[in-house]
Amino acid sequence: MFALMLMAIFPGRVSASHSSQASWYDDGPGFYGAVHSYHWGDPRYALRVCRLDSPHTCVTVTVRDHMANAHRVIDLSPSAFAALWPNLSRSAALSRGVVKVTAATIKATLPPTDVDPFDRALRSFLSRHKWEPIR
Repeated sequence: MFALMLMAIFPGRVSASHSSQASWYDDGPGFYGAVHSYHWGDPRYALRVCRLDSPHTCVTVTVRDHMANAHRVIDLSPSAFAALWPNLSRSAALSRGVVKVTAATIKATLPPTDVDPFDRALRSFLSRHKWEPIR
């Protein structure tokens, strides 16, 4: 847990990885994830997530959401979660529910082109009206 907190505070600067369970949630298409330590307004960063029982089966996801469950390391998008089982159908992979994984930060922050248009518009609105996100 401590390594994951360090990865969120200093993304890209911590080489340690963290092993725990991962699940999935659906917030649209793409390879994205949610971690407990992420808060709105934090810079997005990339994580490499590998199955613990098959270390060469990995996906790279963009951390962009907060996850309420502090007992799992990450919640993955359906596409990313299903990609951890390349030999199974998407529905068969998703039906597994949880998987033991290792997650490690691989990129400090992602370029501005990775920011959702909604996020960009909301940040612009908030800055024009001098509102700050609540932490």
